[in-house]
Amino acid sequence: MKSAEHNTNLLIVSSGYPTKDYPLHTFVKGQVDALSSKTKRIVVLAVIPSPPRFIKMVGGIQPEVQMKQGLNSYRYQNVEVYFVYYNHLPFDYFRYRRHKAVYSKILELLESIDFKPHFIHAHFSNPGGMLAKKLASQYHVNYGITIHESENWLHQEILDENPDLVASWRNAHFLVRVNQKDLKVLKEYNRNALSIPNGFDPQHFNYKPEKMSNAQRIILNVG
Repeated sequence: MKSAEHNTNLLIVSSGYPTKDYPLHTFVKGQVDALSSKTKRIVVLAVIPSPPRFIKMVGGIQPEVQMKQGLNSYRYQNVEVYFVYYNHLPFDYFRYRRHKAVYSKILELLESIDFKPHFIHAHFSNPGGMLAKKLASQYHVNYGITIHESENWLHQEILDENPDLVASWRNAHFLVRVNQKDLKVLKEYNRNALSIPNGFDPQHFNYKPEKMSNAQRIILNVG
């Protein structure tokens, strides 16, 4: 008999997911791969803004957003990856409205693939965590948020006090932060805030045990 966790449908909401053409967000895939053997079905929604054509023509699109355009959905093992694009103007007014712009599109997709989640895990607060809260209410399930935001980005979110974002933190089943020092402030929003550092796959790196001088030391940022 399979345990309850092996009958679980897990929904992942992220701002990206790696493909052969897009190498970033590997930390999300690493977690998904670790969970795949413990769940029945995992659906990953990579929610990506698609600026209007005139924005693209004048070069007003960030390089990372440009890299994410036109990616094809795919599946492997019991994991289904869907790239969900939505219209978005890159102005401050729309910063905290992205979850509303794509919500109905996500509901249509989940219905079309006959998927009802038992739990939702969001990566990044905006729009992932805000979407997770709305979807959790729709499907009557719990959700958690891993807050990958940089320190400055997180502190700006705290200063902005956007009610939808704050509500997503307060109502989450848990909040995960990749460092320890921000836990104190996050526990003011949710007492179930904990720290789990991002990991990395050492197979992606060629380690050379050579002696190096101080001038040759390298700082590696894995993201």
